[in-house]
Amino acid sequence: MLKVTRTQERDRGLYSCLASNEAGEVRRNFSVEVLVPPSIENEDLEEVFKVLEGQTANLTCNTTGHPQPRVTWFKDGRPLAAGDTQHVSPDGALLQVLQANLSSAGHYSCIAANAAGERTKHVQLSVLVAPSILGVTEDGADEEVTVTINNPISLICEALAFPAPTITWMKDGSPFEASNNIQLLPGTHGLQILNAQKEDAGQYTCVVTNELGEAMKNYHVEVLIPPSISKDDSMGEVGVKEVKTKVNSTLTLECECWAAPPPAIGWYKDGRVSWAPRGSLRFSPLGPPGPAWNLPVETGKAPGPRAGLGPASLFTC
Repeated sequence: MLKVTRTQERDRGLYSCLASNEAGEVRRNFSVEVLVPPSIENEDLEEVFKVLEGQTANLTCNTTGHPQPRVTWFKDGRPLAAGDTQHVSPDGALLQVLQANLSSAGHYSCIAANAAGERTKHVQLSVLVAPSILGVTEDGADEEVTVTINNPISLICEALAFPAPTITWMKDGSPFEASNNIQLLPGTHGLQILNAQKEDAGQYTCVVTNELGEAMKNYHVEVLIPPSISKDDSMGEVGVKEVKTKVNSTLTLECECWAAPPPAIGWYKDGRVSWAPRGSLRFSPLGPPGPAWNLPVETGKAPGPRAGLGPASLFTC
């Protein structure tokens, strides 16, 4: 009897037992296979592999064992088969993740198994993505945003990046400072104006930054202000202002108004739209705070087809 203790892989082979005497000999052969459990290179370390978006990630699973271990790959606990987005070498030692993107990132593992046992190696794949912002056009044009005064509005900055980016906001090129009226939305990259005022108009910029670069998106915010006309009445009540002038003199009626964007000004005389008798009525834009009308009155003319202003007329701005 031949007894081999603490067998090693090198002990495998063909063993022969030979019995002989003067009458002859007899032989019996034994083919000995030594089963060696699988082992994987660096199996005790969970590797962290990083790849740029769009490039190929090569994940290795180099094994030894007898018989040759069979290698199976998994992603996030599910078996991974060869396809359009990944390629596995015939022996399973190499997994290629093609054109890696964010969906390619995750926990990969390879299991090497044979008749003597199995071993597992873990790899964490991270896909690095340079910052980008949804809605940014190729020419980088501002996104136009309008809001009526005293109303809220939110500016949403949907960013795509890995590692997680830093988000900063600027207003008119200067660092943005949160206030009671303008604040950052919790849990998002957005900014909210709670109660839009005239001074809140301007250019807002969202800046997304990580180790691979930065991306920016501009928002042009316009605060719309409904037209209002200055009135002599402190209570703001609509009334008729009585204006007297001498004949053959110039009368100026001022219509001071505020609005954003600047309003279109229309005038009525005695209920008729845009009354302007030939040679006797002239529109004069005075600039801020508003426009005015100059009304030269012809002396001694009675109301009629060729007359200037009558004795009394009602003008409405």
